[in-house]
Amino acid sequence: MRSFIITAVCIFTCIYSFAQFGGGTGTESDPYRLYTIVHLKEIGDSMVNGNHLRNIHFRLMNDIVDDSITNTLGGYWASHGGQNGFGGSLHGGGHTVALSIEADNERDVALFYKIDSTGYVDSLSVVGKLFTSGSSSFGRSGAGICIINYGTICRGVSKLQVGYIEFFGGIAGRNLGNIISCTNYTNTSYSSVGGICFDGSSSNIIDCVN
Repeated sequence: MRSFIITAVCIFTCIYSFAQFGGGTGTESDPYRLYTIVHLKEIGDSMVNGNHLRNIHFRLMNDIVDDSITNTLGGYWASHGGQNGFGGSLHGGGHTVALSIEADNERDVALFYKIDSTGYVDSLSVVGKLFTSGSSSFGRSGAGICIINYGTICRGVSKLQVGYIEFFGGIAGRNLGNIISCTNYTNTSYSSVGGICFDGSSSNIIDCVN
C-alpha cells in the first residue's frame, strides 16, 4: 500500500510538472517551455508566492506579441523588501515578448522587478510600452528587462515606448550585476535616463550598444 501511494505521488508530480508551462521539467537540459502569455504569468505568480525559482530553467519557444504582459513579473510590492526576485534562468532563444504595462498603482514597471544574483536572462527582446498614469513622472522607475539586476542579462534588446517615468534604463534600472552584449533602441527624454541602465556604478556593462 505504501509503495502504491509513493508511486501515485510520483506520477502526480510528473503530470503536474508537465501541466505547468508548456512541458519540460525545469532542468538545464530539459527546461520548462514557454509558448504563451499564460506561461509567463505563471512565472510571475510563482514569484509573488515567494518562489525565487533558483536553479530552474525556462526556454521561450516563440515570440509572444499577440498578447502582452500587463504587470511587472513579481509585482510592485517586491520593491518594499525585494522578496520576489527572479533567481532562475530564462533562455529567450532570440524571441520577443510584448509589454503593455499601464499601471495606476505600480511605481516600477519592467518585465521583472528584480533579478537575483543567481538569475540569468539571455537572448530576449522586449517591445511595446511602459506607462505609469498621472501627469507627473516623479519617483517612478522603468526598464526593459528589470528594475534591479543582481544577476546576468546577456544579449537583451529593448524597443519600447515610455511615458511618465522619471528613472529609466533601457535594459535595467539599477545594475549591480552583469549586462553583456545588450542593445537599447528605446528613445526617451525624461529626467534620469540611461541607455543601458540609469545606475550602474557597481556593475559590469560589457559590449553593449545604445
